[in-house]
This record gives sequence, structure tokens and C-alpha cells, in this order.
Amino acid sequence: MIDPELAASRYGAEHALMAMLLRWQAGTITAGQLGAFAEAHPVDAATCTRILDAHQMQSVFLASGISGTVLRDQERLAAFSNQAAYRARFNMVILGELTLVHQALSARRLEVMYYKGVVLSRLLYGDFTSRMTADIDILIRAEDLVPAREALLESGYEEVYRYPEAYRGYVQGIS
Repeated sequence: MIDPELAASRYGAEHALMAMLLRWQAGTITAGQLGAFAEAHPVDAATCTRILDAHQMQSVFLASGISGTVLRDQERLAAFSNQAAYRARFNMVILGELTLVHQALSARRLEVMYYKGVVLSRLLYGDFTSRMTADIDILIRAEDLVPAREALLESGYEEVYRYPEAYRGYVQGIS
């Protein structure tokens, strides 16, 4: 793991701060260590904002307690807060849909693995609202594709892509 001081000198205080935020979120540094780093390494507000936006880390940043030290612009902080609230509401809808998908597939006893999206956000950041997601990513066995499709269609979901009814033969051909 790169030394934060080296990262700050090599890549800039803004990028080093993002790494420190992730370490704080992961529990490998304390809030005090994060705060001390932020105090010792002033950042350019515009650059910091761009990086936070690009990596959707506004929620982590706001939760860290250093936001007022790093960005003193109340308008930017309010915008971060609004973005975080929007993301939380949107991801709650996605989480609700994931629950419905799980129920539909479980009723058919289909094995499924959920990944990325709200699941990854929960694993990496400790909550499912930290990063924006737009869909539900699942892995299923090839032989379960048709039963999974049928279960989801029967549950009220609609196809975005049209698969031919002869898809069973295609799946068997690639299995």
C-alpha cells in the first residue's frame, strides 16, 4: 500500500485524500488520522470536487467528518448532501427490485449470485447508498437462463432484449 505522503507528493493531495477516505471507510485508519492528514494537506476545492464526483464518494466524504475542513464552500457541501440523498433514494428502489427478483428466482429454486451495484456498495462502503447504480447484475447457470427469464416475465418484468424461443438450443450449445 502506497504511503499517503508519497501519494500526496506524487499524485497530489486530492488523490491522496481519496485514498485516505477509502482507508477510513475500510477501517484501516481512524477518523483522527484522516482529519490530521486533511489538515496537513490542503486541497484544491475544484479538483477535490471533480474527483469526489467521478468516484461517487460524496457520501463517504460527508460521513467522514472532514468535509468542513477540506471544503469550506457551504454551497458545494449542500450539493454533495443533495446528491447523496438522491442516490440513497434511488438505490433504495433498486434494492427493493433486487428483493423482488430474488423472490421470483428463489420460488423456482434457481441459484443466483448478485454482484456489483448495491451489493458491491454495501461490501465496499458499508452501505448500499454510497455509489449510484442503475441495474441489478446477477449470475445464473446457463441451464437456468430460460427458467429465470420465465420467472421474471411472470413476475411482471419486461424484456429489454428479445430472445428467440429457440434460445434453449443456443444455451445448450454454449454450455
